[in-house]
Amino acid sequence: MLNLRDEFAIFRTYPDLIYLDNSTTTQRPQYVIDAINDFFVSKNANTGRGNYKLAERADQLLADARKKVAGFVGADINEIIFTSNVTSTLNLISYAFLNDTLSFGPLALTAADEIVLTQAEHHANLIPWQKLAHRTGAKLRWLKVDPSGRIRIDRLEEIITSHTKIVAFTHLSNVTGAITDVQPIIQAAHQVGAITVLDACQSVPHLNVNFHDLDIDFAGFSGHKMFASFGTGVWYGKSELLEQLQPVVYGGGIVEDVTLETSSFVDSPLRFESGTKNFDSIYSLMAAIEFIEHVGRTNLIDHEYALTEKLLEIQNIDGIRILGPTDHNNRIGVVAFTVEGVHPHDVAQFFDSQNICVRAGHHCTKPLHRIFGVPASVRASVSAYNSLAEIDQFIETLSKVRGFFGV
Repeated sequence: MLNLRDEFAIFRTYPDLIYLDNSTTTQRPQYVIDAINDFFVSKNANTGRGNYKLAERADQLLADARKKVAGFVGADINEIIFTSNVTSTLNLISYAFLNDTLSFGPLALTAADEIVLTQAEHHANLIPWQKLAHRTGAKLRWLKVDPSGRIRIDRLEEIITSHTKIVAFTHLSNVTGAITDVQPIIQAAHQVGAITVLDACQSVPHLNVNFHDLDIDFAGFSGHKMFASFGTGVWYGKSELLEQLQPVVYGGGIVEDVTLETSSFVDSPLRFESGTKNFDSIYSLMAAIEFIEHVGRTNLIDHEYALTEKLLEIQNIDGIRILGPTDHNNRIGVVAFTVEGVHPHDVAQFFDSQNICVRAGHHCTKPLHRIFGVPASVRASVSAYNSLAEIDQFIETLSKVRGFFGV
């Protein structure tokens, strides 16, 4: 097991804190904090804006960060676009399919087309496609989940058809922790010429993800869920598809030429990065990847696997229902659950009184919670700095909840 708690400054500020809300955001290691401080002390300049040494160094650092991210997720440099978060990424991708942009030409959606989603989607990978369907007249179809919350792939040929133009799905559920069997979905989509979009927000921090190996067309993830600052998202797109796209956000930094009547644009990825970037956060993402590589991705995965196995022992407590797979195979340490007779918010506040941070609510997945028949749940999620001793303390605390509330 890893022992990384001392690498994270917040636990020096709060020595007794047990932080189990990592699916929402992770804490930052001192290495990343130092990198952010170093950026503002010695590297602060805007990119693509100056021909003095400090600005030129900033341009090189941006190129270095793009290369680092590309290598981390198995992509080419020109396939990595920086956004503000994964929600922004998924919205930008959806805009590209609007008829009035003509970005994809014949692939722009019409009322005869269909968009396939899953019942397990986060609102960020649901609402943009709903709105796209409303604006174009396209029809929404669904891949359902089984009783454990895993996405079913047994009816792909019925649901993904010649009418399908987009298939968008999560790589890893932020509620059930279940890892999606993505290859059959991608293959079924590509057989009918559909574009695939992957919400990799939960998977990139916890799995060894390679977008080229997956053969996914578009994907997105956020830096703040993998030890980097807030305000950094990544949009991955196959280079041959990005070449067909026009920008969806216009302004400075993306133009090749502008007259009072017309504009032309530079190549990807810069054509999709209009305006000033969150460069300090991008720099922090590069540092976060360096930290992960130093620790070792395999070491992190093995560590979290052991924590997940321990965390799932909560199913042995009376009155606890896990929303998702109850075994630790093909899932990670994101465990949502309900406590019979106690509201999730009350459960979370009880944990907080014991210096344990968990999430309570619908986790931006209201449709999935309705399928489970509950309005909300409590969620515990692990990361590199958590330990088996912390999970033991979490389980002991959970065992006291119903008694505390007189259930």
